[in-house]
Amino acid sequence: MTDVESRFNELAVIIVVLIVTVAVIGMMVMSFGGAGADDERILLDADGEGQTLELDDEAYDVTLKDSTGYGLALAARGGSVSAPADVDIETGATITTYAALDEEAATWRDYHLLSTDDGEIIVQFVDEEWVACADIDDESACVSDEAADPYELTLVGAIYDDEVDEISLAVDGEIVDTAALEENGDEPHPTDTWFGTVDELRVIDQTASESDIAELADDPFAPQLDGEISRLMFDEGAGDETHVLFKDETATLDDGADWADGVEGNEIPADEFVVDEDDGSVTLLEDTRVSNLPVVFASWGGGPLTEFAGDAPATIGTAFVLGAIATIVLVAAVILRTLNANGARLR
Repeated sequence: MTDVESRFNELAVIIVVLIVTVAVIGMMVMSFGGAGADDERILLDADGEGQTLELDDEAYDVTLKDSTGYGLALAARGGSVSAPADVDIETGATITTYAALDEEAATWRDYHLLSTDDGEIIVQFVDEEWVACADIDDESACVSDEAADPYELTLVGAIYDDEVDEISLAVDGEIVDTAALEENGDEPHPTDTWFGTVDELRVIDQTASESDIAELADDPFAPQLDGEISRLMFDEGAGDETHVLFKDETATLDDGADWADGVEGNEIPADEFVVDEDDGSVTLLEDTRVSNLPVVFASWGGGPLTEFAGDAPATIGTAFVLGAIATIVLVAAVILRTLNANGARLR
């Protein structure tokens, strides 16, 4: 082989490798939404109106949602999650969550769904019914209602009214049963731990009204009710922690908890926010639904909606960089091998 032919072959190999490199990087860009794609959770102030979100320099293709759509699946006899609530029962108390039994859960079994820290207010699933109980100062009562479909996400809650000393059960936005607490009244039933999915868990340090409960059923995400002191949205979708809204804390998930599909999120209409094309900031417009959200999930630059909360940019960026470095190293190795082989022939 002549020197000209050898160098021609060498050049051909380099060109082919570079073409492959460009193709690989192109596929990675499309797969990860671009090296500059970013997304994160943005906590809003209580009023939220007119707030500006600094997403990224020259952000484009901005999408805002009120939820990522994740929930939390709790395994049979072991799954749980807890968060600080500091409920003052003397001012009334309300606890609510969306819940659905796992497909493998038997409806003839009894399950503990939700309770306050001290166990004074409890929501259970007993004898194929949703049950709310209160056990306060040697007085107790339980109320119940047949579960229409316990395998479908259902908004269930317990409401304690301190003024009249009554406990109420709320299901899908309606108060379905109420009873006064009394000595030797009905008490919570012994149960297994919850086996299924929970989402949008709220703790409210006062007695929620019927209109409050109806509002939660109509819109699972936007309402920030008076007295709401703790809320878990379970929107991370990965990891072993979940953010506790209004507490600026995180709750740790135990080994029996895993991520699952929860209440589906909604895309915020484009007429409720404005994107500044120069600096990429997003301004939330006043007097819109988005101004009532406690948190906004954002995606821009072609990136996916948050699946890992604030860690998503680092995760995506790391994967992209490592892939690019690996490709470059491969290209360099091929080129060096070609040059060395060609140099050996020339010597």
